[in-house]
Amino acid sequence: MLENILAETFDKLYVYKYTIIKALMPLVTILLLVNIFYKYNLSTLGFYLLSIFGFLIYIRVAIIIHRLILLGKGSFPEWGISKPVKREGAFLLYWGMFALLFIAIQIIITNIQLKEFMLYFYLVIMLMFVYLFIRSSLVFPSIAVDGKIRLRDSWEITRNNQLLMLSVILIIPLFIGVFIFFLGFNFFPIEQLINLMVFVFEVALLSVTYKYLVKLKVVEA
Repeated sequence: MLENILAETFDKLYVYKYTIIKALMPLVTILLLVNIFYKYNLSTLGFYLLSIFGFLIYIRVAIIIHRLILLGKGSFPEWGISKPVKREGAFLLYWGMFALLFIAIQIIITNIQLKEFMLYFYLVIMLMFVYLFIRSSLVFPSIAVDGKIRLRDSWEITRNNQLLMLSVILIIPLFIGVFIFFLGFNFFPIEQLINLMVFVFEVALLSVTYKYLVKLKVVEA
C-alpha cells in the first residue's frame, strides 16, 4: 500500500504544481520575511510572537495542501489567503495540544533529578509521544476537509496500519531530513524553501494516506 500512496502523492504534486506555487506564493513571501526578522536581536516577546506567526503560516499551508489533494482545485482561494474559519481553529487546537504536550515533556525531563536514568526515561517518554502522534495524525486531513474523524476515530482506523503510519509520519521524514542534512543546504533562504517543500510533501503524503485508510475502513465496514 505504501508504494501506491507514494506514487499517488508524487502524481498529485506534479499535476497541481502550478496551483500549489500560486497558492503558496504570498504565504512563502510572508514566511521569508518572518525568517529575516529572526536574524535581528529581538526581545524575548518578539521572538515568541514571530514563532507563533510562522507556526500559523504553516497551519495555513497544511490546510491548503490537504484540501487540494483531497478535494481538488476550487477548494481554497486561488492565492491561498482567506479569512480564518472554524477549521483553522480546530487545526490550531489539535496542533497546539501536541505542541504543549511536547513542551511539557521537555520541561519535566529538564528538571528531573535522576540523572543516571534521564536518557532512558526521555527515550521512553518521547517514544510514547511519537506513538500517540502517529496514531492520532489522521485528524489533521479530516479537519482540513471538514470531515468528522477525530482522535478516537483516528486511533481506530490506524490500529491495523501502524507500520504504514510509522513510515509516513516518522521513517520517510527522517530519511528526507538526513538526506538534506548531508546535502548541506543550511543557508538562507534555500534552507527555508527546502523545509517548506518537504513540509508540503509530508502533508500531501498524509492526505493520500488518509484517503486510502478511510476508504479501506469503509470497505471493511
